[in-house]
Amino acid sequence: MHHFSYHGQSLHCEEVDLAAIADAVGTPVYVYSAATLKRHARVIAGAFKNHDCLIAYSVKANGNL
Repeated sequence: MHHFSYHGQSLHCEEVDLAAIADAVGTPVYVYSAATLKRHARVIAGAFKNHDCLIAYSVKANGNL
C-alpha cells in the first residue's frame, strides 16, 4: 500500500496536492510519503524479526543543488 492517489485530476501524497508543493518550491522536487516509508519499514522488520540484523535506509543526496 502507498499513500499517493489522484483526487480528480490532481495527484496527492497523504492528502497533500503535489501541484501545490511544486508551485511553492519549484521543480524538480522529491516528495516522500512518511506513512509509506514507515509501513514498509514495519513489513521488512517483521520479515527479519527472528534474525539479529540492522535495517537501514538512505536517500541519495542531490549533488545538483
